[in-house]
Amino acid sequence: MSWQQYVDDQLIGTKIIDEACLAGHDGVIWATSPGLGAQPDQIKTLVQAMDNSDVVTTNGFSIGDMKYVYLSSIPGKVIRGKAKGQKSGVHVCLTKQAIIVGRYSDPVTGGEAAKVVENLGDYLTGVGY
Repeated sequence: MSWQQYVDDQLIGTKIIDEACLAGHDGVIWATSPGLGAQPDQIKTLVQAMDNSDVVTTNGFSIGDMKYVYLSSIPGKVIRGKAKGQKSGVHVCLTKQAIIVGRYSDPVTGGEAAKVVENLGDYLTGVGY
């Protein structure tokens, strides 16, 4: 399966995640949905924040043109954010070699998005990514 198929089928195809991307820890985008607009420096910031959430707790973080307020994290694994002024959020999951970003919108809940993104994260981790 190609990286784009993971984004299209395992994330967007669930109808839970609106936009998504898979990238390496170095910020290189492996696959993305057209509207997300994630940039390599934004991805690298999220990877760095996995070990030190202070990087995003005060000023939040951006993915594409969307600014997010930091909500919570599980160190080394997950970052959760809420879009400023919108009814949408983002769930970010780190694997051994990849980072998965999944954006969702109301009426989807953070818990529903977490399940989809983390299931893919667990699978990729299990196969060495």
